[in-house]
Amino acid sequence: MKSTELLNQIRGVLGMELSEDVKLAVMKLENGTEIEADQFSEGAKVFIKNEDSDSIPLPVGEYTLESGEKLKVEEEGVIASMEKVEAESVEAENVEAEEEKEEKEMKEHYATKEELAEIKKDIDDIKKMVSAMDHKNKEKEDKKEMSEDVSEVEMSAEEVKPISHAPEKLASQKFGGYSSSNSQLDLIRSIIYNK
Repeated sequence: MKSTELLNQIRGVLGMELSEDVKLAVMKLENGTEIEADQFSEGAKVFIKNEDSDSIPLPVGEYTLESGEKLKVEEEGVIASMEKVEAESVEAENVEAEEEKEEKEMKEHYATKEELAEIKKDIDDIKKMVSAMDHKNKEKEDKKEMSEDVSEVEMSAEEVKPISHAPEKLASQKFGGYSSSNSQLDLIRSIIYNK
């Protein structure tokens, strides 16, 4: 039930005369919200109309009407001031805002001299780091190649046949015993010198 209908019912129960509804002036804010007041002037009470057509005091703040006028509320529900904005100043503000937007876009797309100098310095630093890394990598590759060459040299050495023990047979063993005194002498000498 609407608040106005509820008030009318209370008035009827109390026996008060039902007066005609007071018509308030209605204006729309820039965002499309309807506000109403007896008259839109300083000191007048101002309300917001909600979906149920109830009137709520306008909160403190600055509001722009569809007509471009500025409405200032310093005390809840009371108009502090109304400023009429001339069409030329609105256009000037729009042009200034558009110019600022274009300038901001240009700043986003183009670098300044200081930014370019900083970028060049960063690029030079990166080049130095890359060349230092390349130098280190080259040293590592040289060491690796050198170790590979050494291992190839070690691997490519001639194969040496393993030494196997092959004692020469003594003449006395061929014949099955010691037949001569020279062979015994030879045996003694071989024992003495081989030790």
